[in-house]
Amino acid sequence: MKHWRILLISALCLGCAGMALGQRTITGAVTDAETGEPLIGANVLIVGTSSGTVTDFDGNYELEV
Repeated sequence: MKHWRILLISALCLGCAGMALGQRTITGAVTDAETGEPLIGANVLIVGTSSGTVTDFDGNYELEV
């Protein structure tokens, strides 16, 4: 009986760890619609959250969700 408890607790812990590692990375670039030039320092936000990032000198961004 004691071994079943340990096995159950271990399985629950591993399941929770797997969910935490399931984050995705979204990448992209922000450019001017008319000229196609990259926009430096543009804010990229996830709607409805406070998560976001800023574009780099090439207009690229990387955001973990």
